[in-house]
Amino acid sequence: MEALDGTDPRRVGGYRLLARLGSGGSAVVYLGRSRGGLAVAVKVAHAARASDADFRERFRAEVSATRAAGGTYGPAVLDAAPDAEPPWLATEFLPSLSLREAVERFGPLPGGTVLRLAAGLAEGLDQLHRRGIAHLDVNPANVLLTATGPRLVDFGSAAVADPGAGRGAGPAARARQVRPGARSGRGGAAAPVGTHAGTWDYMSPEQVAGDAWTPSDIHSLGATLHHALTAQPPPPFGTAAPGGPETPRALRDVLAACSRPDPEVRPTAAELTVRLAAAWEAAPAPPFSPPGAEWLPRAVAAAIEAEAVAAADPPPPRPPVHPVPPAPAPAPAPAPAPPPPPPPRAGAGVRPGRRALLVAAASALAASAAVLARRLPHPWTDPSGPAEPPYVELEFVITGDAPLASLAYAVDGRFTRLEDVPLPWRRTFRVRGGARAAEWRLRLRLDSGRIRYRVLVDGVRTRDESHPPGPASGYPYDVDKNGLATEEDAVRPGPLAGRAG
Repeated sequence: MEALDGTDPRRVGGYRLLARLGSGGSAVVYLGRSRGGLAVAVKVAHAARASDADFRERFRAEVSATRAAGGTYGPAVLDAAPDAEPPWLATEFLPSLSLREAVERFGPLPGGTVLRLAAGLAEGLDQLHRRGIAHLDVNPANVLLTATGPRLVDFGSAAVADPGAGRGAGPAARARQVRPGARSGRGGAAAPVGTHAGTWDYMSPEQVAGDAWTPSDIHSLGATLHHALTAQPPPPFGTAAPGGPETPRALRDVLAACSRPDPEVRPTAAELTVRLAAAWEAAPAPPFSPPGAEWLPRAVAAAIEAEAVAAADPPPPRPPVHPVPPAPAPAPAPAPAPPPPPPPRAGAGVRPGRRALLVAAASALAASAAVLARRLPHPWTDPSGPAEPPYVELEFVITGDAPLASLAYAVDGRFTRLEDVPLPWRRTFRVRGGARAAEWRLRLRLDSGRIRYRVLVDGVRTRDESHPPGPASGYPYDVDKNGLATEEDAVRPGPLAGRAG
């Protein structure tokens, strides 16, 4: 949870915004309060995205899919305005940790917890699939762990069946009659209408081929559970299931069934719900779990409770990066006017002397300056004058198990290229922010191994990806990413700009 800053709105619709819960490439999620004091999560689209008609259509589809998910295994929708400027969606606030965050902080989850997780997610997917919706982006970041059970979130990639589809149409036929969502899996950019979205490491083979439907969610579920058990990315297309004495046999069987390459022979979500319910009921609860969150390990449950406490007392808004300059000191009183020149001597001509002319000119100049001083505002207080641009801190963090063959980065027009870069590698820059944001770009080449790159703006993670997606990608493997150093992190394609640095 992050404090609001000067760029954040303070109210959206009928909701007062109190803090930031998260930020991504298309929207920011805020903690808010309704007029009656109810805690809510408000997702507000970035202004740069809101001007895109395709994005608005995807946002409307996301609202519809989130409503269909209900409040059992997805957040309950309280209000939405997909046609507003910018579009927004308000749901109930769920004190929680994402599965990805829980595994990163506390390591792999015990088998009993993962059994409960699997049973809850299978039931939630069954609810969606019965209503003709495929989530198409089931992954650890989109699974929330709450005290009462798991919840599915982020329906920006959801696909809705065409009501006119024939009853006899198979999965492949129905997959071509769906509305795709907001993200592409590999590049993180907006997915064009007519293609399928998702998160690359958790996509099914048919989703990679662009022909996915509800069986793809089952494959992604298996890959997500693999990550929960091992804290490792899933193998290519889920061809292996974790084993060991600590993993319940029923769970190993489910993972193997979910990872089948052929979507026609994977179990349905309804079948998984029946199979997992019996296994979970027979499994012991995790040790030392607090009351009310028996299905979670103690450390995870305590972190979720801390989220609830923080939401009750959110951090105050941060002061502006550049404080308003002090008011200028009052101008000194104008000097008294010089005495009039003496009258001409008797017998002298009527033309004034040179000294008299100079005194008169100085008096006129002083009077004009006083008038201008009264009419022109002080430069610090002129509301129409140019303001000093805000600055943000941009940070690149790259980790991995092998050095980079090459690394090129451009920040605000300055280009640098490095060879044979050992990992981990980190650089921090202070760059322009706001409307005139600084552009950044990263180009990486790997000859072996796997890397993870993150981009943070003022400490907020805006990009977090791992490459390559699997051994089948081949080497050398290139990564080329770009964006703007703002919290919107809008993607701006184009050649790597700048000059050698």
